[in-house]
Amino acid sequence: MAEASEGALSWSNFWQSEVATAFVTDEAQQRALRNFWASTSRNWNSGDRILDLGCGNGALATSLAGIANDTGRTFRYTGLDRAEVSPPSRSDFNPLDVVLLDNTAAEFARLPAAGFERVVSQYGFEYCDRKAVSVNIGTWLAPQGSASLLVHSRDSHLSEEVRYTLEQFRMAEESALLVLVARLLLRLDQLGGAESADPQARAMRELVNSTCQELTDKAKHMPNPYFLRNFVSVCLGSFSSARSHMPPAVRLENLTKFSKQLLFQKDRLEQQQLAALSEGQIDESIDCLDSLGLSCRRREAFAFDDQRFGIALEFRKH
Repeated sequence: MAEASEGALSWSNFWQSEVATAFVTDEAQQRALRNFWASTSRNWNSGDRILDLGCGNGALATSLAGIANDTGRTFRYTGLDRAEVSPPSRSDFNPLDVVLLDNTAAEFARLPAAGFERVVSQYGFEYCDRKAVSVNIGTWLAPQGSASLLVHSRDSHLSEEVRYTLEQFRMAEESALLVLVARLLLRLDQLGGAESADPQARAMRELVNSTCQELTDKAKHMPNPYFLRNFVSVCLGSFSSARSHMPPAVRLENLTKFSKQLLFQKDRLEQQQLAALSEGQIDESIDCLDSLGLSCRRREAFAFDDQRFGIALEFRKH
C-alpha cells in the first residue's frame, strides 16, 4: 500500500459518512459539473482508461457512468484517494469498469507507464504535491492522452464560502460556548439533573444563554451564517425538552463527539483554503506540465449563475 498523504484522517472521517461530494452539494451545482464533464469527454473513446486523482466516494465516477450510459460508451476507470473512502457498490457505477485505490496518495502511487488515455480530477489535484504529481501524470498518460483538471481557485465562490465558515469557526471558538455547555452538563450530572435548585447551575445556564444570544446576534450580520446558526442550535439542543430524558452524562458524551467532528471539519476547510490556487500557482502548474510534454489546451473559469467554482485546465500529451 502506498504511503498516505498528511491530512488524510479528516477526509477519511468525512468519506466514511458515505457522502457523495465535499463542497458542491447543491443540485444545480452538481448538474453544472455533470454538464462540464459531458462536454470535456465528448471526444473520448469507448474503452479509454481513465485515472481520477482524489476520487473520494466516486462523485466523478458517477458522472462518467451517466455519460457512458447516455452515449453508449464504456470506460475503464481507476480512482485514487489518499484517504479511506466508502463508495457505493460497484454496480452503481455501471457501465464503468471501476477500480478504487484508497489510502493511496497520488505522489506515491505505483501505476503503469502510459497506462491511461485520460487523467482527470475534480477538486483533487491541488491538494497534492503538484510538481510530484505532474511528473507522475506525464508518466502515466499514454501518447496523445489528455489531462482534465478542475481545481479550486482562491477567487472562487467555494473558496469564499470556506473563508466565511472559518471566520465563524473562529467566533465559535472565541466564545468558548462548547466549554460552557460541557461544564454545565458536568454540573448537572453531579446534581443528578436537578438544575433549578442549584445557584451555580443557574448561573452557568444564564451564561450559556447569553453567549448563544451573542453569537445569534452576530450571525444576523453575516452573509452566510449557516455554520454559526447550526453551532448554536446544537449547543442549545443539549438542553432541549426532546433530550430531557437523556442523562447529562450521555448528552456530554454526544457533545464531545460533536466537538471532534468540528475539528475534522475545520481541518478539511483549512486544507481547502491552503489548496486553492492563485493565478501564479496555476501558471506554475501549467509550466511544469508543459516541461513534461503536456501542452495546455484550455484554461478557463468554471462558472454558472455568475459565480466561479474553480478553474478548468486541460492538457494534451505530445
